Amino acid sequence: MDWIEQLQEHLQASATVQLSIDGQIWTVEQQNGSYRFTNRLGRQEHFRSEEELISALQSWYENPVTVVL
Repeated sequence: MDWIEQLQEHLQASATVQLSIDGQIWTVEQQNGSYRFTNRLGRQEHFRSEEELISALQSWYENPVTVVL
């Protein structure tokens, strides 16, 4: 199972999921079908769908070390 499958599985089970991407901790929160992606310094990005979130993560990071916590 890769990190995308892990993320999707965790998002189905919980409204809040934490990720470690290249050593930085990010929190993904679901709210009314949209997603908020926040780092430990408070930077936030908002996405309308799970697909949009995953697509953004894939485009922002080239070969990241990603772990679903």
